[in-house]
Amino acid sequence: ANCLVCDDELNILPLSKKTLKRLTDLGTKRYNASGAKRDKRALDGDSDDEDDVRRGTKDVISYQTEEDIQLEQLKETLQDTPHVGKLVELTKTLDQARAVLTFLEACADRHAANNSNSDKSKVLSTSNSNKSTTVSLTAPRGRGKSAAMGLCLAGAISFGINGLVVTAPEPENLVSVFQFLIRGLNALKYQEHYD
Repeated sequence: ANCLVCDDELNILPLSKKTLKRLTDLGTKRYNASGAKRDKRALDGDSDDEDDVRRGTKDVISYQTEEDIQLEQLKETLQDTPHVGKLVELTKTLDQARAVLTFLEACADRHAANNSNSDKSKVLSTSNSNKSTTVSLTAPRGRGKSAAMGLCLAGAISFGINGLVVTAPEPENLVSVFQFLIRGLNALKYQEHYD
């Protein structure tokens, strides 16, 4: 099997079978070209490389960090949660998932406050009903803020919040926000021209 390992400056790093085995033992996952998980036999030398070439399968090894494991666990715990589970499933990093959860929590609080105010049978409304919540999202370039914001907007729409405004210095800056808004709405089973 051919493998090229580079650092963040694209310097080629040496990799031995011993190092590869150690990475596997640390919790790497092995995927073939179709994305299906495979066992560790190929790394241990029990797999025939010519067999893999003939079948057209190549392995991709990915190391799972502690954040990757936490993200998977978070996605598993939220998969049955209405509105939230489908949107968190689309996130790629733990920070994105936390941002989406924080924003959707604020949306849920607002939704609950609006529902309690419209309930005429209640004499006293909750003290949080008049308070507004501000959620701020800051991170360096390339961390997925626009993607997270698009998913958050889809969640806000699913909670029935209307009057959403998105601004940017240039319209091109909003492309990924709206791409992920559409992905989020599709994940929530919204249909174009119907919902």
